[in-house]
Amino acid sequence: MSVVQPADPAPIVSAPLPEPAAPVRDEVPAVPWLLGGLAVAQATAAVAVLLGTGNGAAVAAVASVDAALALWLGAAAAVAALRRPPSERSVALTTAACAVAAGAGATAVATPLLAAAGVLSVVAVLALRSVRTTGVVLAVTLAAVALGSAAAVVRGAGAAGAVLSTGLVAGAVVLVVGLRRALAHQAAVVETARQSAETLRVNDALTGVLNRRGLGLMAAPMIELSRRRGEAVHALFVDVDGFSLVNAELGYERGDDLLVAVAEALNGSVRQTDLVCRVGGDEFVVVGPGTGTSPLEMERRMREILRAAPPVDETVWPSRLSIGSATLVPWDDGDLGSLLNRADADMRLRRSLRRQSQDRRGGDLASPPRDPSPRTEV
Repeated sequence: MSVVQPADPAPIVSAPLPEPAAPVRDEVPAVPWLLGGLAVAQATAAVAVLLGTGNGAAVAAVASVDAALALWLGAAAAVAALRRPPSERSVALTTAACAVAAGAGATAVATPLLAAAGVLSVVAVLALRSVRTTGVVLAVTLAAVALGSAAAVVRGAGAAGAVLSTGLVAGAVVLVVGLRRALAHQAAVVETARQSAETLRVNDALTGVLNRRGLGLMAAPMIELSRRRGEAVHALFVDVDGFSLVNAELGYERGDDLLVAVAEALNGSVRQTDLVCRVGGDEFVVVGPGTGTSPLEMERRMREILRAAPPVDETVWPSRLSIGSATLVPWDDGDLGSLLNRADADMRLRRSLRRQSQDRRGGDLASPPRDPSPRTEV
C-alpha cells in the first residue's frame, strides 16, 4: 500500500514580544489641588487673624506666618501643576507647618473659622504615600489645634468655639483615615485584577498552561541561551485524536475536562525545564532544552496518567494521542516557529503511518506500535 503523505501544516508563528510599557510616573495627580487648597486656607487664616484681634505683635507674627505659608503653597502648587510635584518630605513638612499655624491662629483668634485650616491640613495628608508619615502629620495637626484651642480658652475665649474647632479637625482625621483605607483597598483590588489580567495574557484560561504568547515570550530566550551554550532545543507536538467526537457525543463541558486532563498529564510527564503550551483547540506543544523525550515514550507516560483517572468515558475516547517531535540544533538557522512546524509535520506523518498500520492489522488505533529505536532524555 502506498504511503499517503500528510497535508502541509499551517505555519505556526511564535508570538511577538510585547512592546515595553511606558514608565509610570510615581506621583499623585491631585497634589497641585491639595497644595492650592492649603494656600487658600492659609491666606484666609491670615486675613481672619488680622481682622479678629487688632494689631498686636503676636497677631502680626501669626498673620505673617500664615501669609508666608500661603505664598509658598501657591508657588508649590503652580510648580506641581506645570512640572513635577515636590517630594513627599516637603509636602509632609509643609502640611505639619500649616497645622501648627492653625493651632497658633486658634490661640490668637479662637474662632471656628480657623478650624478650616486644620481640616484642610488633614485633607492634604492624602498626598502622602507613607503610612508612618501620614500618622505623624495627623497627630501633629490634631495636637496643634487641640493645644491652640485649649490655650485660647485659658486666655478667656469661648469654650464652644474651641471645642468646635477641635471636633472638626478630629472628625476630619477620622474621615481621612477611612478614605485612605478605602483607597488602599481599591488599589489592592485593581492590582489583583491587573495581575490576573497579566496572567491570562500568557496562560491559557482553561488549562492554565502557557498560551501562544506566553510560549513566544519564554521560548525565545531559551533557544538563544541554548545556542550560546552549543545545546539543542526540542519540541513535541501533541494532538488529541477524536476530540471532536467527545464534543459531539458528550458535550463541550466534557471536552473541556478532557483538555484539562491532557494538560495535567503533559505537565506530569515533562521536566521542570520544559515549557507546556496549548497552541490550538486540542493541540499542545512542549519545548525544552536538549533532545528531550521520544514521542512514543511521551505518549506512554501520558496514557498511563490518563488511564489511571479517565477524564471521559473510555469507550468514547480511549486515550488516543498523536505526538511528533523536532530538534533545533545550535547551527540551525530556524526559530521557534520553524521548530514547531517541523514537530507538527512529524506528528501528522506519525499519525498517518499509524492509521495505515492499524488498517492493515485491523487493530486499535489507541495502541501505539513499539518504538524500534527509543530515545532517552537528555
